[in-house]
Amino acid sequence: MKLFIKEVIIKLQAKGFSNRDINAITHFSRKKINELSATISEKLVKTCSLKEFLEDELVVSANVLENILSSRALSGIEKTDFVTKALLYGCTYDFIVQVIGISKGVISQVSKTLHDDRLAIAINKIKKKVALVDDGVEKRVSITTREKK
Repeated sequence: MKLFIKEVIIKLQAKGFSNRDINAITHFSRKKINELSATISEKLVKTCSLKEFLEDELVVSANVLENILSSRALSGIEKTDFVTKALLYGCTYDFIVQVIGISKGVISQVSKTLHDDRLAIAINKIKKKVALVDDGVEKRVSITTREKK
């Protein structure tokens, strides 16, 4: 029975439902949902260095990667390209600001141009967080996965 409940929770979380929504849909106890959600999310956190995340997940160019890691400024096109990739991946504004040091207003402008593309892209919604470890310092990155209504 526990396995069945866990599978149902995983499927509903993959669709972007919160624990409260899952409770309303399934009528499973909130305590059971919270317990199982905690064990599910612990197993799904991926830890990698900032360099690995940028290379493997966002697939940024070598030049952009070098500039970000050495804290050098990016050109306008490089910034737009990075913000586009990060938003499509599901990174938060705070993560983008922390990595390349631009204002949230600039990110918002790029985000407005991507609205239609973001709805079409498929993001693995179960992996909601990526823990970045760079130089021994761990940074948590929240991945926005809930579909807009």
